[in-house]
Amino acid sequence: MKLQKICTAMAALLLLVSGADAQTCPVCKEEYDLASSLAEAEFILLVELKREGPRNDNGEGWGGPDWVEVEVKGRLRGRRLPPRIKVNFWEGTCAKGFDLEYGKEYVLLVVENEVSRKPYRFDVVLNGCGIKSLPVEDDFIVINGARWTVEEFESLL
Repeated sequence: MKLQKICTAMAALLLLVSGADAQTCPVCKEEYDLASSLAEAEFILLVELKREGPRNDNGEGWGGPDWVEVEVKGRLRGRRLPPRIKVNFWEGTCAKGFDLEYGKEYVLLVVENEVSRKPYRFDVVLNGCGIKSLPVEDDFIVINGARWTVEEFESLL
């Protein structure tokens, strides 16, 4: 049993320092690994995409929605939130976007904005330059192809 915990801890350490499959903003001067992203996240949430805001691409066709609305299905860090929240998805020329498909669950790493006049209250960690989301498949959180239970993932936090 002790060997299993040591192996899990070593695997977690390797995943944290090697990063995770992620989309980072192409104009970011620095890309942050999973450990940095987890450290900066005010909220680590299990979510499902429910709605997309208006496109923010100035009619060019290359952008994305200004914001997305997600259903909060679980909370791994942070205070309790409303059942649905809006998260910034696209800002100017920077795709803060993250991989979200309707009908699938994800772990989403976000921070709360200061008082804002924008239609969303949350933004992804590290201004979009870090790991923003991780897919959830069959109740496992997927990091670089490795499948983690929620409990195992929580041990990383």
